Amino acid sequence: MKDKITNATKPVLDLGRNIYLAGLGVATTVVDQYTTTFSTLVDKGRTRTEQRAKEKVETEITSPKMFTMVKEYSAKAGDRVQDGVNHALNRIGIPSKQEIRDLTQSIEKLTEKVQAMQVSA
Repeated sequence: MKDKITNATKPVLDLGRNIYLAGLGVATTVVDQYTTTFSTLVDKGRTRTEQRAKEKVETEITSPKMFTMVKEYSAKAGDRVQDGVNHALNRIGIPSKQEIRDLTQSIEKLTEKVQAMQVSA
């Protein structure tokens, strides 16, 4: 009797086991496909983002606005360097351009006064 029951239920159990294994196969396939598809989408998104960032940087670098900013910063940096040089020269006793101009003007005025006094004497 037990053999008859086992023989009768064996196909059902085998079918159940096969359905279970097929379900595991489907789940594994879905996970594999999901992982592959997800990775592919991430890679495409990363590539596109990097491409857009590169394009934006190239556009910004070549824009007239960037050229103007670089020019302004260069001028400011040049002014700062010049101020630093002038300060260093003043500290060691070398007169600035403006001090030399002022001195030159004073000498020219004195020269004119001396010449005027020589003419009148």
